[in-house]
Amino acid sequence: MNGVRIYIFDLPPHSFAGGAMAYVKWAHAAGEQGPNGEQLRRREDFFTSNMCRTWFKQFVSMMLSRTNTVTQTSYRDDASIFAWELINEPRVMGDGSGDTLQEWIEDMSAFAKGLDEKHLLTVGSEGFYGSWSADSQRKDENPVNWAETMGGDFTRNFQTRSLDLACIHIWVDLWLCCDEVCKLKFAERWIAGHLEASRDGFDKPVLLEEFGKWKPLDFRDAFFRKTFQVSLPPNSPVSSHAGGSLFWHMTRPSIRTTRTGSRCRRKWKARWPALYL
Repeated sequence: MNGVRIYIFDLPPHSFAGGAMAYVKWAHAAGEQGPNGEQLRRREDFFTSNMCRTWFKQFVSMMLSRTNTVTQTSYRDDASIFAWELINEPRVMGDGSGDTLQEWIEDMSAFAKGLDEKHLLTVGSEGFYGSWSADSQRKDENPVNWAETMGGDFTRNFQTRSLDLACIHIWVDLWLCCDEVCKLKFAERWIAGHLEASRDGFDKPVLLEEFGKWKPLDFRDAFFRKTFQVSLPPNSPVSSHAGGSLFWHMTRPSIRTTRTGSRCRRKWKARWPALYL
């Protein structure tokens, strides 16, 4: 109805939403150990634990076979669903090879596609390039040095045959320590570069799945205008692979989440980027 489609992701990685760490805690409680007898305590254990993998496949199977109680249609046959995302922002910190996440993506995406061939499937990549990148000339485009150590690689991950579209995120206020003009230029390069990487490497649409910008409003407005321009046809520099964009997020003014920490050798405190209703 009204052309609205739902984009469903199966697992958030962050502990505040349960996510991967919930599975790791369950596996730890059940007595599973790592390959060298170590206890399972890290989020990265989610990608190598046999129990976590079995339970997650059971969850995916349950979701894809669930029946919509309003329409009595199975989710795998439901035309109101646009796509499935297996996991948002997956990271395997410390895996310099990138093999752990790649093997998980290949296994899980093939499993999900075996249950549902009608809907698009993806993973919520931030778009980082690994130090071993299949597109090595692009790893210097990463916004921060630590990006190449997160266990993923945009080009290699989305060359996976059972994934239908690619995803990237942009968080310039978290990644960069420069002025607003610098952040705007980076956003344009980041989006266009990934569209080019897809066009030249694996030929799939690229969805700008998450982006946001903190105040002041005039800079945020300019950032949104440029982001939509570059990520959407017909004005995108690579319109053939520009798959759309989704900002994060919209909420009521009374719901405000804060973060505190250190960036660029200074203290900061800011609200998550949001458009307030």
